[in-house]
Amino acid sequence: MYIKTEAIVLRKVFYNDSDAILTLFSRKLGKISVYARGARKPRTMISSVAHPFIYGEFILRGKPHPAYNKYERRVFTDLRFRMQSGNSKSG
Repeated sequence: MYIKTEAIVLRKVFYNDSDAILTLFSRKLGKISVYARGARKPRTMISSVAHPFIYGEFILRGKPHPAYNKYERRVFTDLRFRMQSGNSKSG
């Protein structure tokens, strides 16, 4: 069973050598965890959206939902930069 949803990546936890577990938030499914196979390899399709504060379209399959495919919609680079630098001021 495949589920197509738009979601934002909230968290990324490294798992094994090349995989990650992503915490996503979507309007349709709420907060879910997905197993993203190959998320740490630079040449896989999922690696470009397997970072916090990236909003994309995910195709999920199975339970628990492993991430199957992705399409990047929007990157919140300003928010990511502020979180990394520790600056909470909007600017």
